[in-house]
Amino acid sequence: MELVGPAGQIEVDAETYIGLTVKGDSNAIAAIRKAMESGIGQRPQPVDHMNSVFVLQHLHSPTPDSEEVKLIGVYRSREAAEGAVARLRDQQGFRSFPHIVEAGSESDEGFHITEQVLDRDGWVSGFISWAEAFEGK
Repeated sequence: MELVGPAGQIEVDAETYIGLTVKGDSNAIAAIRKAMESGIGQRPQPVDHMNSVFVLQHLHSPTPDSEEVKLIGVYRSREAAEGAVARLRDQQGFRSFPHIVEAGSESDEGFHITEQVLDRDGWVSGFISWAEAFEGK
């Protein structure tokens, strides 16, 4: 996915939007998140755990209209990613949102562990521009 804004284009993977700070009104952020989570065009395939990695990110929203996502690391197993969470959860910044966010959680702030299959496209559809996001399209 590409996000187009005043500073130019940013290419963003569906799951791994590394170090991206999204600023705008809550409708724009919701439109971007919906586009990223929709997975339009993706075909579910069985996961071979020998050919996948676990991406650990931390997300927090310093304001209602922005998100900050930090890539912590990429690990061979979920257990290794959980070990990194245990090492970081008491550190400054992370301690405010020290939990692992699971599906259906009330808040999306905290650590996210996502399994990514190697050699498979994670984003296979188009993109929206900042103007489209701000228009609520």
